[in-house]
Amino acid sequence: MRTRGKVPFLYVHDGAEAITIGRFSNVLDNLYFYEPHTPKVIVVFVPPVDRHAEYMMNPKFARWNARVLAPQ
Repeated sequence: MRTRGKVPFLYVHDGAEAITIGRFSNVLDNLYFYEPHTPKVIVVFVPPVDRHAEYMMNPKFARWNARVLAPQ
């Protein structure tokens, strides 16, 4: 899914935990092995600062994601 030379991003919160506990690299390897037509993406692992404050329906965190982490 390339659009005008751009590669889509996938933002994964709990970055280090997603890699170690969630074994996210295995998830991606399996996805691309079993679904070879899956579009390539750039994966950004975002570490939490304060999980509870960030993830609990926090509009400030949502705005930060939209404006800072993933601006258009």
